[in-house]
Amino acid sequence: MLFVVYYPHIGGAVMEFNLAVFFIAIALVIVAAVVAVVVSVSGAVAGFAHRNLDEEE
Repeated sequence: MLFVVYYPHIGGAVMEFNLAVFFIAIALVIVAAVVAVVVSVSGAVAGFAHRNLDEEE
């Protein structure tokens, strides 16, 4: 975090760093949620297709 160096007060630097960590954490949560949804949907589609193939035989 290079921008932390430019703050004259350590309090400002800590605040800025905490904000950066906070936004990174939110981004990770969003990515994890999207991945979970994609995996569950693809799993459901794969299961549905598999059941349909079994019924045709």
